[in-house]
Amino acid sequence: MLRYIFFRVLLLIPTVFLMAAVTFIIMQLTPGSPFALGGMDRITPEARARIEAKYGLDDPKILQFGRYLKNSLQGDFGVSYVWRGQDVSSIIKRTFPVSLQLGFMALIVAVTVGITLGTLAAVNQNGPIDYASMTTAILFYSMPNFVMGFLLLLLFAVWLPNRGVDLGFSVSGWERPQDWILPTIALAAAPLASIARYTRGCMIEVIRSDYVRTARAKGLAERKVIVKHVLKNALIPVITIIGPIFAAIGTGTFFVEQVFNIPGMGKFYVQSMLTKDQPMIMAVVLIYGIFLALMNILVDVINAFIDPRIRY
Repeated sequence: MLRYIFFRVLLLIPTVFLMAAVTFIIMQLTPGSPFALGGMDRITPEARARIEAKYGLDDPKILQFGRYLKNSLQGDFGVSYVWRGQDVSSIIKRTFPVSLQLGFMALIVAVTVGITLGTLAAVNQNGPIDYASMTTAILFYSMPNFVMGFLLLLLFAVWLPNRGVDLGFSVSGWERPQDWILPTIALAAAPLASIARYTRGCMIEVIRSDYVRTARAKGLAERKVIVKHVLKNALIPVITIIGPIFAAIGTGTFFVEQVFNIPGMGKFYVQSMLTKDQPMIMAVVLIYGIFLALMNILVDVINAFIDPRIRY
């Protein structure tokens, strides 16, 4: 197992390097300039040259990329071109934990409710519970998270304001634990639906397997058959999709953070894309890539523990 984990971690190094190189190349080929904002597009060529020299943009591209890699290894992502006076590292240190906390809570809700709905649907295939579970999942899946957020705001801030306060829900801040309830639900809705549908499909496939019929023929209780034989084997492909889901929702979600006024990393990422803030874009993409790679490694390790055949 240790050898398996070692080689999976070792593959992380070329993956991160290639991801950083591709992102850097795309940034160089993308038209536009962060210095065209706030009237800076009207400055003289000499002034523009001084600004580019200040940020090292007049150096050869290979030198810029090498300097970026060296500084990134030291945790220095440079100074933001748009959010002037702020280091990218300080912005990330301030906002990434907020997005990660929101994403983690949303993942807990999505996994718990999603696997439960998928299991109920599979066990009661083509029954009322199956139809109700899948209808709920499809409704959540087809509804963007910002739409879900606005609906929750309408429900607890406009239609039922007093009742929402009585339940402890809040839509005006994020300092208290109950302030995270509505954004967590909004962010968890789509992943919940994906996990529920995936769990149902995998469990139905496993239920039809020969070893499940053999377990039932031996007289095992139906609950034991479902938990020990069906759910355990059906969870392997479900766990595989949980890693990318957590990487996506744990590194900043612009719409949910904007709707509920949560100071996460999503706002800075979207703003940097619109303004071509290269240091911020490179840092966020690198963090997302490393986080995604680590989640995939964790998923592979968990699957290897569940099914020892995977490590071979």
